[in-house]
Amino acid sequence: MNPQMLNKSISSKSTTQKPVFKNILLEKWDERQQRLIKTQIVIKITQDNQIMYFCNGRLLRMQMTIYYL
Repeated sequence: MNPQMLNKSISSKSTTQKPVFKNILLEKWDERQQRLIKTQIVIKITQDNQIMYFCNGRLLRMQMTIYYL
């Protein structure tokens, strides 16, 4: 397969991918209440390779992943 066909097949696969969600339940220290509280973090991986981290519906962090072939 020539490089142009390879790039075309890779780009067509990445545009059809649906976003992926991962829920993580963890405990974090609450300074006000002085105890551990359960918190849910949602990680979303989008079709354009962005990773987004959410807690209580608020965006905590966003990063872009780059793949090299």
